Amino acid sequence: MTETQTTVLVAEDTRLAREQIDDEYITVLSVWRHTSSRPNWTQHEFYLALGRLGGHSGRKSSPPPGWLILWRGWEKLQLMVDGARAAKILYQRELEQNNKRCA
Repeated sequence: MTETQTTVLVAEDTRLAREQIDDEYITVLSVWRHTSSRPNWTQHEFYLALGRLGGHSGRKSSPPPGWLILWRGWEKLQLMVDGARAAKILYQRELEQNNKRCA
């Protein structure tokens, strides 16, 4: 199977992204793309957003994102998820500290 055939297979996929991808990644990417969480994204929608994050133009006349663009998007998404995890930990610590002060 060539890269083009693989790209087309992924692009036509209508299965939910959460069947293959952790919810945390879907949430972070969908919030980046649409400023709201979209847990029911298809794999096609996730793929296109990942391409946009990697630098794909997203124009209808452009070919679908290739593996290099997807990899760049995945690397950026990894950093974003790491940042979201760190922010969550810091937020939980602040809540705990505030609860101790109030008690």
